[in-house]
Amino acid sequence: MDITGKNILILGGSGEVGMAICGELLPHQPAKLVIASNDGQASFCASCLADELCKECLDAVACSSGNACSKRNALSGVTGNIFVRESLKNLPPTKILKDSRNLSIIVDDIFRELTDEVLSNSALYRLILEHRPDIIIDSVNTATALAYQDAYRVAQDESADKLQALATAAIPALVRHVQILYRAMKAVKTGLYLKIGTTGTGGMGLNIPFTHGEESPSSLLLGKAAAAGAQTNILYVLSQTPDAPVVIELKPASMIGWKDRDNGPIKKRGGTVPLYDVDVPHTLELGATFSVGAFEESKSLGELSGDYINTGENGYFSPEEFFTITSPGLMEMIRPEDIAREAVAEILGRSTSHNVIAAVDAAVMKSTYGAGLQRSGAHYDHTKLPIPDRVNTAIVYGQLGPHTTKLIAECSLIRIYLARFCSRDAAIPNISDITLELCGIVMKNEALRQNLLSIGMPVLMGGNRLLFVRRADRDKVWEKEDWKITPANINKFAEWNWVDLRYQNIERWLKRLKKYSKEKDLSTFNVGEMVAAVLMDEFGGRRP
Repeated sequence: MDITGKNILILGGSGEVGMAICGELLPHQPAKLVIASNDGQASFCASCLADELCKECLDAVACSSGNACSKRNALSGVTGNIFVRESLKNLPPTKILKDSRNLSIIVDDIFRELTDEVLSNSALYRLILEHRPDIIIDSVNTATALAYQDAYRVAQDESADKLQALATAAIPALVRHVQILYRAMKAVKTGLYLKIGTTGTGGMGLNIPFTHGEESPSSLLLGKAAAAGAQTNILYVLSQTPDAPVVIELKPASMIGWKDRDNGPIKKRGGTVPLYDVDVPHTLELGATFSVGAFEESKSLGELSGDYINTGENGYFSPEEFFTITSPGLMEMIRPEDIAREAVAEILGRSTSHNVIAAVDAAVMKSTYGAGLQRSGAHYDHTKLPIPDRVNTAIVYGQLGPHTTKLIAECSLIRIYLARFCSRDAAIPNISDITLELCGIVMKNEALRQNLLSIGMPVLMGGNRLLFVRRADRDKVWEKEDWKITPANINKFAEWNWVDLRYQNIERWLKRLKKYSKEKDLSTFNVGEMVAAVLMDEFGGRRP
């Protein structure tokens, strides 16, 4: 994909990888380059990049003013947490997790249906709609951001409530994040999405010696690896969606280093490490109980300082720590510039062999010729059964979700009707007569009726008459909560959840039969093939 003249949004753009990618992109002269970050550094980084441009600009005065320099004007920075709604995006995570009202909002946004209201309030959705990027480069360490909310700690905290546990669950948050991302990119017609992912362990295995606490490897670290793998898989699913952008993921499997090297206060979790001291040793009395709370609280003497190597997201390392973790045979190291070059090469369409999504697509086992033969044989065996014999057996079990179940049931009923009442050359009766006959089939055929009702599939007839049973297993939306009976609600549930035998729906099915049936005789079509055609053509369910 060409970069020149394109609008580009870089999520996590103020990090070392994001900045390196910006540096690689600028020579290609994008129309707009928006740096987004959660740490408040986005505008600062955009300004720094603009200053770097000044050094190469032929008209340094114009570049400094920004008024006549298109390169400088192309850069901008925005700040905020992309995993929450707009009203919460500038709040620290600790403040969000300690406020029950904010927690309730987050849990609702993650777990309830993805409505227009959820979308319109999402900080990520608004960001993408505002800047309308042709290309999105996502260098946010999503696995860390979601998994390191530490659901394990919350589960062990007796003071934590259910909302905190739900709000820190990584996978539901990841699913909602990608759903919003997809809907936003679809709305603005983004052409390419490139993710800088992670292995979660810097390419090391379960024997990784760098961990959190005494447990090795820690559940928290493995949770990060699990979230990283889940994200790769869901991005693969996104890549198989026909109207989605091109999806690329690069997954560094070494420590990313470094941002800078200096001497000064050691920063950690947004602050500095306090400096403490004690010059009197404590005697451990055998048999006594050790309690930290029993000791006098130490006084801070200032800040811990020293030589450090700032690795960006991974934090400040002492030189000894840095040389240990990057040693050959341990986590080793990859530079942000190395990642940036590969990223831009992939965007330009040059294969680097490092696109994980392409590798997964090449490696997954797809449909086979033998399976096609077996399917054809099963189809032939099924069609040898006389129609009356097939009528008296169950037609659907609900394994494919309520919408597909509904379509199969409706199509099967019409198939039964056509086989019983229409000869090969007879004209199809008017639709009103067909709806009456279909209702009669349902009422007279106990096996078919019991089949539908037992799997929670009501039958809607003319006059808003609904045939349903009250089941113990209430797993459908319409039966879980009370709702107001209105024409709009009836149509909503009939469209997705109920067998609809009303005039308009039967008319729609007859048009489908004429459009999709390969047989001149409409009484001989295959229900499964017909529903498959509807799902692919009308509901966009086709494989790429």
